[in-house]
Amino acid sequence: MKKLLFALLAGSFVFASCERDPIEEPAIEFSLASTAVSNSARAISAEIDAKVKFKNLESTPITVKWQRYDVNIPTDWQVAVCDNEQCRVPAVTEYTMTIPANDSFELKLVAYPNGVIGTGTARIRLYDPADSARTVRSVLFEIEGT
Repeated sequence: MKKLLFALLAGSFVFASCERDPIEEPAIEFSLASTAVSNSARAISAEIDAKVKFKNLESTPITVKWQRYDVNIPTDWQVAVCDNEQCRVPAVTEYTMTIPANDSFELKLVAYPNGVIGTGTARIRLYDPADSARTVRSVLFEIEGT
């Protein structure tokens, strides 16, 4: 009886250890036209923007998250991000969006200089929230108010 029980346990262990690893899905594909963009305008302007073209290279819609970080701007300036849906208020620092198949749009960082002369920089990181390690891209935005 012990031998039969041992044989059954050993057989189930061998069967379990032979299971195939799950097939890893490929990361989503998207492109950014540049990794650094800049623009300048008079500081009395209501807003100054810098933009980069984003392209979904997939034949299906993709989900992408953006995060604004590493913001260095003059006192009294504010910055906001405009994505494929709308311009977000300055308090929004991240957002998850769906990009239609083979679609493109201009991702913008908008500065509101409020009449203050200076230069500001910020970065936007974009990635697949389901696979950030293999899909992350970032863009450096530089905006100057003269």
